[in-house]
Amino acid sequence: LYTIVLKSENRLEEAINLIESNAKHSGKGSDYRKDAYRQMANYLKDDNEFEREESFYEKSLELSPRDELLITDYADLCVKTEKISQAENLLARLFMNEPSPKASRIMACIATKKGDYYRAELALRQGIENSSQVNEDFILLKIDLANLYLLTNKTFLSQEIAKELKPFSENPLVQEFLENLNEKT
Repeated sequence: LYTIVLKSENRLEEAINLIESNAKHSGKGSDYRKDAYRQMANYLKDDNEFEREESFYEKSLELSPRDELLITDYADLCVKTEKISQAENLLARLFMNEPSPKASRIMACIATKKGDYYRAELALRQGIENSSQVNEDFILLKIDLANLYLLTNKTFLSQEIAKELKPFSENPLVQEFLENLNEKT
């Protein structure tokens, strides 16, 4: 809690030093250190200190190499810093099992950046199929798939998804998507 206060007062270095010191000397085990390193990386995310953020993700991954939330956060950073192959390698760990919606979306983003629209579509469809309920993640996957269809000149398929999303039009993301779709078609 104190580190949150320090961060809000623009005393990021003090917050990170405190977390790092506690992580090293707490004796609470590797899970605690992993979470502390991830917290430090997340603090740095807001300040665009990508190299330091990456180093904390790497430390955290050493302690917990299969942590899905950690992997997707790190992969997201890799996409932002144009380290596409590294992001892809990270996410490959998750696709051996059933990936989370976030992992599916990041993998689709990577495939799209590489111009591999077929693989992007597969990642999004897999994420949609794996969604057990209609929630924010499901809606984001559907919107991403519709936008992919627009990008690849499959407007009809994008419009079909828009019809599926109409019942959720009170959701601001759906509203924005529908407005953008109307402008583009």
